[in-house]
Amino acid sequence: MTSTPSDLHSAWARWFISALADSGLRDVIISPGSRSTPLALAAAGSPRVRCLPVVDERAAAFVALGQARLTGRASMLLCTSGTAGAHYLPALIEAAQAFVPVLVVTTDRPWEAYDCASPQTIDQTDLFGRVVRHRAELGLPDASPEALAAVGRIAAQALALTRAPAPGPVHVNARFRKPLEPVAVSAPEPWSAGLARLVALGAPRTFTPECIPSAEGVAALTDRLAHARRPLFVCGPTLTWGGAASEALFALAAAVGAPVVAESSSGYRHVESSGGAVVVPGLDLAARSERWRAAHPPDVVVAWSLPPTSPALTAWITQPEVERWVVAPQGWSDPTGDARALLWGEPEAVAHAVLLSLGARPVASDPAWSAALAKADAAAWSAVRAETFGDGLDELTVAQALVDALPAGSCLVAGNSMPVRDLELASPWRALRVLHQRGGSGIDGLVAGAVGARTKHPPAEPVAVLLGDVSAAHDLGGLAAAQGLDGALVVLLVQNEGGRIFAELPLGRAAPPGSAGAGVFARFFLTPQGIRWAEASAAFGHRYARVDTPAALSAALDEAVETSGVTVIEAVVPPEDAGARRQRVRARVERELTA
Repeated sequence: MTSTPSDLHSAWARWFISALADSGLRDVIISPGSRSTPLALAAAGSPRVRCLPVVDERAAAFVALGQARLTGRASMLLCTSGTAGAHYLPALIEAAQAFVPVLVVTTDRPWEAYDCASPQTIDQTDLFGRVVRHRAELGLPDASPEALAAVGRIAAQALALTRAPAPGPVHVNARFRKPLEPVAVSAPEPWSAGLARLVALGAPRTFTPECIPSAEGVAALTDRLAHARRPLFVCGPTLTWGGAASEALFALAAAVGAPVVAESSSGYRHVESSGGAVVVPGLDLAARSERWRAAHPPDVVVAWSLPPTSPALTAWITQPEVERWVVAPQGWSDPTGDARALLWGEPEAVAHAVLLSLGARPVASDPAWSAALAKADAAAWSAVRAETFGDGLDELTVAQALVDALPAGSCLVAGNSMPVRDLELASPWRALRVLHQRGGSGIDGLVAGAVGARTKHPPAEPVAVLLGDVSAAHDLGGLAAAQGLDGALVVLLVQNEGGRIFAELPLGRAAPPGSAGAGVFARFFLTPQGIRWAEASAAFGHRYARVDTPAALSAALDEAVETSGVTVIEAVVPPEDAGARRQRVRARVERELTA
């Protein structure tokens, strides 16, 4: 008996994409495959979503992450059945840890293909385990009115749950039987009219709740700040950036006399104006001095968003006599476990509420406190300037040169390990948006994440990524995904022959060059790659420059930020220089602080 041809699977897929678009979806990243054909064709045919093909699912997921970090909205990932979806996991872990919204749609084979050695079939129902905020089965296309209605509900629900109650990744598994391609039918099918009514009605609307700071918490924090003699604000990584958010925080800092230590990725460091607040981003160097920390303990610290990257800052603000408050939109941002209080809310909302609560109330802060921290901050920058922009190139100069070359409004992606630490020692006074994979703190997917940011950032404003040679080797797939971009993308690769952060650890200090363990340490920890980056760049059609002096780097950067498309700049620095240079910077600061 021959079944009647039906195009239900295509209509089902179009309704799902339409419902997602109704709910706010704008970007779909498609990795090629057969089982995903109905949804891929539906997305490609929709005028309401923008589709981007990325062959490598691992890179595709980091592209989605980069897009969402810039927009605050989930992009949709689409892949075929089998192991394809498993490649999304590293980026989804980062999204979950950093509270970044991502929608993952894996396509799957029908239930009868399970557990019988059917090719390209694995159990995808719980593929990402506890990493995702929510998972749903879209099911096989079904013409019943209840099933058709559920498609719109599942789409709206999935996208809404990427945003609230805690932003993060959501997984939808969608099954299809063959045929996967569209089927020509001679007349409307029995379900066509009902589906048309659903599509015209659209997906159910959802309204994301706002996190309103607790009035009790705001009153308590206001009281503590009003009575603090030595208040301090510490700003860790956040998605908040520029505009009203920084204005509110700086206004509160100025009102209560709290100096602001803002990390590069905080959104409160690379700004045009501090609104009268005392901003002291160089205090990471001062805080490395145990003597200075002991002599300058804050009495009340407000840590905004994620914890600081710097161990020295963490040691300073977690001393026993310090009362530390944590203000964050979500999560439990207290890895040391000794915060006095946690106040949930967006930093802008909390700062506004505390400022309003404070009113004209007098504050107890000591002006000498701000003056002492400003003096230490100046000493730090003086020490850094003394050790940068010499005859040869070094890692600190690379970071500063990049910040100097980027015009206001640019987007800078900071790689983990040493690059983000180098950026902490780069003079910050230019309005930049800095993105950082602080959630899982991995070194993978950095180029792909920058590609995602590039697709959503205004084309006239450059996007740059600063990363090490090992991180770059982890993401050759990102270079492949970076083809055909509109606007400048600068990939600044620090070539120091391996993962030099390990040289900063006890294991590295125990294996100096020439020692018995140096060979093992180099082979299994430093892992220099030996990649010929000129050829790797050319393979994907990207421009390339190799530089080893400050002048050559500045010239290459000036050209790259003005040129649409990808420029890979390999900045060659002495492999053993970075640790010794940082030690000299710290020694200079120590001498000046104790003079």
